[in-house]
Amino acid sequence: ELTNLASLSKLDVSNNNLYGKVPTFKQNLDVITAGNPNIGKDAPSPAASPGTPDSSGGGSPASSQKKSQTAKVSGSVVGAICGLGAVGMGIFLYARKQKHSSTVQSPNTAVIHHFHSGDQEVVKVISTQVLRTATNNFSEENILGRGGFGTVYRGELRSGTKIAVKRMKSSIMNEKALAEFKSEIAVLTKVRHRNLTALLGYCLDGNERLLVYEYMPQGTLSRHLFNWKEEGLKPLEWTRRLIIALDVARGLEYLHGLARQSFIYRDLKPSNILLGDDMHAKIADFGLVRLVPDGKYSVHTRIAGTFGYLAPEYGGIV
Repeated sequence: ELTNLASLSKLDVSNNNLYGKVPTFKQNLDVITAGNPNIGKDAPSPAASPGTPDSSGGGSPASSQKKSQTAKVSGSVVGAICGLGAVGMGIFLYARKQKHSSTVQSPNTAVIHHFHSGDQEVVKVISTQVLRTATNNFSEENILGRGGFGTVYRGELRSGTKIAVKRMKSSIMNEKALAEFKSEIAVLTKVRHRNLTALLGYCLDGNERLLVYEYMPQGTLSRHLFNWKEEGLKPLEWTRRLIIALDVARGLEYLHGLARQSFIYRDLKPSNILLGDDMHAKIADFGLVRLVPDGKYSVHTRIAGTFGYLAPEYGGIV
């Protein structure tokens, strides 16, 4: 077809490693064939062609250069991905270490436990200042009650979660008392039952000792039994009283024999029974006898509750 181009005056096929005879063109056509040493010769068989890879793995310089560049780019991409993976793993391990340190070792934090199904739990750490803010700096208006160990305050976290914060009486704790306090807290976080008030967390900041419980809107059973007129409450019907008694019995049964670690509850009284909006009962104030100063009482490790009535059959372990 090239020989039929009437206006073609110059044909440059230099440096193309061409084979075969040059066709006959019209006169006055300038044909440049430099760099083609095999031009004019018959083309070799495909297996021996320099431009085609043979069994020895040879190939053209352009093809080899392209493969080399592709390998370099692929290596760079793989290296970058591995580097990012290593950095990400390092950040993950560092963050996990920091979380573990702040959850277990720091004495100036409050640990809030959110429990899910099974044995899984998620731990949220908040500062002492957050608890002060939640209770309006432990305002008198937020007092829910007072007991032998301290004062209980109503509080609300920024998330809207309502809590009850027990502020223990201020006194210097020695190392043994502090160790026992933490040990008791560790046990109580594992005690979970629908008829036991949930201990959500604790806070230690110098002499400040704070316990965070779930909030029970209807307060103690005692106010519904003895102070219902003064507080404008309706008297409890006998059916409701029976339901409350069954709730308390289920909680005690769990503590005494169904929990992984058994507890013996003492001083069971209406002021230690709390009611929710549905008027179902939960037992409160258990597991803190270790806070009593040394030498004042003789206490067994697993006896729970404040000091009061103890059934005679348990006298042998006190």
